[in-house]
Amino acid sequence: MSLLDVLPTNCNLFRWRKRADRNCPLCGRPQTTLHGLKNCAPQLDKYTWRHNSVILAIADFLGVYLAGDDVKLLVDLHGHRFHYNVIPTSIYMTTQRPDIVFIEQSGAKPSISLVELTMPAEENIDAAARRKKCKYQNLTDELDHVGWNSEFRSIEVPSRGNMTDSLSRMLARLVKRGHLVKCKPSDFKAFSVRRSVIALRA
Repeated sequence: MSLLDVLPTNCNLFRWRKRADRNCPLCGRPQTTLHGLKNCAPQLDKYTWRHNSVILAIADFLGVYLAGDDVKLLVDLHGHRFHYNVIPTSIYMTTQRPDIVFIEQSGAKPSISLVELTMPAEENIDAAARRKKCKYQNLTDELDHVGWNSEFRSIEVPSRGNMTDSLSRMLARLVKRGHLVKCKPSDFKAFSVRRSVIALRA
């Protein structure tokens, strides 16, 4: 429904002549579908909750498929069993905290994967992915410089809940890097649906 823009937002109700004005009662800006899903300032806490809910679902899914005890999973989510405050200073000193971090030190060269979630509008997916990559480019360069095999991956979960292939590409890459074991297609399909349902909560 949100993809077709037929939800009863105030803009649509105004267009359908069911309402006298199109403005959001919380902030006074035109209440479009996209405005309600991610652009209403008074609802920032709700958007943060939705982002964290998706992170929780992804982290719990990934935790089931860790490739052994040598792989360490860190999640920037308070209360989570893999919660962390900073990347271990023994690896590199930084204030940046990616949403999810994989660390594996048993191989000839230690590896670290940084994963960040973004929840843009469908029309801004590519731009959001580029921004996230630029944000962590310096950190991955520095990690490589101090001897780590580092890699950054972003997950794009559009605000209207539409599925993208960024999660499946990330999982395939983490399997190839030895951080995860391969999951069953049926398990991934069920998780993808659940992730989209969570993303649509607002």
